[in-house]
Amino acid sequence: MFTPAVDGAELHFEVEGEGPVVVLNNGLANDAFQWRALRNSLRGRAKVITWDYRGHGRSGPARDLRRLAVADLAADLERVLDAAGVERAAFLGYSMGSQVVFEAWRRLPQRVSALVSVLGGAGKVFEGAAGPRAGKLLHRLLRRLPDSAFAANLSVGAQLSTVVHRGAQVIGMFEPHIAHDDFADWYSHLGTIHAPTFRALTLGLQDHDAFDLLPGISVPTLVLSGGRDLFVRPGLGRKIAAAIPGAEYEEYPHATHAGLVGHAAEIPPRILQFLESRQLIT
Repeated sequence: MFTPAVDGAELHFEVEGEGPVVVLNNGLANDAFQWRALRNSLRGRAKVITWDYRGHGRSGPARDLRRLAVADLAADLERVLDAAGVERAAFLGYSMGSQVVFEAWRRLPQRVSALVSVLGGAGKVFEGAAGPRAGKLLHRLLRRLPDSAFAANLSVGAQLSTVVHRGAQVIGMFEPHIAHDDFADWYSHLGTIHAPTFRALTLGLQDHDAFDLLPGISVPTLVLSGGRDLFVRPGLGRKIAAAIPGAEYEEYPHATHAGLVGHAAEIPPRILQFLESRQLIT
């Protein structure tokens, strides 16, 4: 199914099942493949909505690159909810999707039954990964790169996936036991991403900051982090959870940023337990 984004681009979304609604919000450069284990576990227990950001998956490229802030992604999410006829849902976000769900709380709190942040932050993403000084420097350097550099990076990931996969394991981006085939769908997806959209989304993440709204969150919230996550430091997850009244926090010491796949036996069941305890799934 499709619905217009805030800039008129086509947003692709899927609705599966019946029951309480769970909306899965992807990470940057991802489609819904990271959620596969959780989606399988939710089958028959919830109505699950997945959607693709502009320039990703089956959604069209952005028509206005100036409207790709995290707040604009939250507005796109609202359009998906409207098109699916959903009034209220549990919002789950992986990586960048965590920023999207926190911003969705700012935009439409009455439609949020719960929040789950999986290996994600709440803003200033480059600083969250590399620290304040190095993060700002990295962001400035990336701003100087043209669309072609971002396109080349995506192309290399798709065409040299075996080499990229091994390199990611060596530097600790992925758990060592994750096989190339486990990420085959992701590598294929990299080659289809619209590079200008991807560049604008990436650079815009540094401008987003949702830490101001965390103390006002009044729905059940779960924050999950990985002890070996190179993109979101564990201390950041603890900081986010501590700022949200009553939030639950869980850290997986050996989980990388690919923990939804690499720790599929631990992280998805923890999310299920949270949703069950709050009667948010059947």
